[in-house]
Amino acid sequence: MTTHEHVLSWWGDTAGSAGVQITVGPDGALTGLLLGGSERLAGAFGVRGIGAEAYVPDDVRIEADEIETAGTCAGVAVRVRHSFDTVWRVRISLTNTGEAPVRIGRLLLDVAPGSDGLLEVFGAGAVAYLTFHSLSAARCLSLRLIRGDLVTGPDGLGTPELELAPGGRYQVVLSGDWYAGTDAVRQRLPLWFPDSLDHVAADRVDPLIEHPDVAVTVRDTEAPDLALLDVAEPRGVARLPVSYVDEDLSYGRIARELVTRGELASAAEGLVVMRAVADHQVSHDEAGGLIEAYLDRPGDAPNPLRVILLLRARDLLGPELIARAATELAALPPGPGVLLAGLHLATADGAVVDGTLEDLAGRLVGLLTDPTTDPVTLAELQLLYAGGPAELAERLARARQEVELLCTTEPGELWPPRPDAETARALAVRALLPNPQAEPPAAHRRVRRLIARALTQPDTMDTLAWLTLAALG
Repeated sequence: MTTHEHVLSWWGDTAGSAGVQITVGPDGALTGLLLGGSERLAGAFGVRGIGAEAYVPDDVRIEADEIETAGTCAGVAVRVRHSFDTVWRVRISLTNTGEAPVRIGRLLLDVAPGSDGLLEVFGAGAVAYLTFHSLSAARCLSLRLIRGDLVTGPDGLGTPELELAPGGRYQVVLSGDWYAGTDAVRQRLPLWFPDSLDHVAADRVDPLIEHPDVAVTVRDTEAPDLALLDVAEPRGVARLPVSYVDEDLSYGRIARELVTRGELASAAEGLVVMRAVADHQVSHDEAGGLIEAYLDRPGDAPNPLRVILLLRARDLLGPELIARAATELAALPPGPGVLLAGLHLATADGAVVDGTLEDLAGRLVGLLTDPTTDPVTLAELQLLYAGGPAELAERLARARQEVELLCTTEPGELWPPRPDAETARALAVRALLPNPQAEPPAAHRRVRRLIARALTQPDTMDTLAWLTLAALG
């Protein structure tokens, strides 16, 4: 095995005249994919391991148009091959060379975007893809699954748990090519794949998928607005999460549970109740009593959602809540959601608080150059700041593109996964940013997806609360 990094060239079909450079570590792992030799689109692509055991190859072969590694992991033989021709073909083979069955757990992939790219992943079993999005051009590189199964989980992207019989083999094969954009990638999904996985409840169609080449089984989940479709197709079984959401009824159902409980634990819960009041699912008196009791309790730390709750509850509890909101906003340290809270305060029913935005501008400006500021907050700051040096403009443009993909990729989502509450806040920010085109349906569908799975996530109430700010029209 060599001890230095290798660089391979690949043009593909539509990568452009500058081509692509692929950097490979001494262990045969891909460490980067550079467009034109400088734009780092991908940061890693390979095999991480099987279960908790890392894959460390014994043999590495690197040619001008091919990379192959081989070794053992979790008791089975592993072979990984990347070949670069008009397409990028990835083949991962597992073989049980022993005389007894082996239960090996999940084969996990090591995939990551580069510093100049974003990665979208959709893993539904027999139907899956990984798409690397360029930040400088509309084109993207997508690797589609053509054999095997890939699913996402808390431990990463990989296969389901596997068991191999003596002499048994299992393969994962992906084919990568360049596409003009996300719509072109989506067109390569199977013919039976539905137009969307996220629906208005009133438009529910049963069965959602009708095609002679597949058999569909619908399974309920613990989330009332979410179903799972097992689609048996020629290559295997795809498992699709499908949402059917009536936003008013969903918020009303959760708010009624809070009313029955008789106590609010957070400002986020208060905003869910306020949304139900607007939808006539909870009475003014019920909401007013709950929110007043919550606001009167000591010890709850100020936060942006609490400021927004104070402003939204003023019609129930009195206009003096505006001044209280201003005081709490002034005490907030710079961070996510603070500007959104300030904008709500500055436009509170004509009762404009003098100096609110000017004060925020001075307090939040440091976030623009802070390397730890997350992309959603950077996009949020674009509601207040414009211009600046080229390096800052480039950073803000990247954040804006990340928010756009975070809100609209379908059916995939950005990888590594972002918390649902962060995606919900991104939708609230995006709804306020200038948008030269009509609101695409994908953003509305993302709202329905987040609502449908909210009860299965640890940040349920924060997600639902931020979505009350995402007025998409």
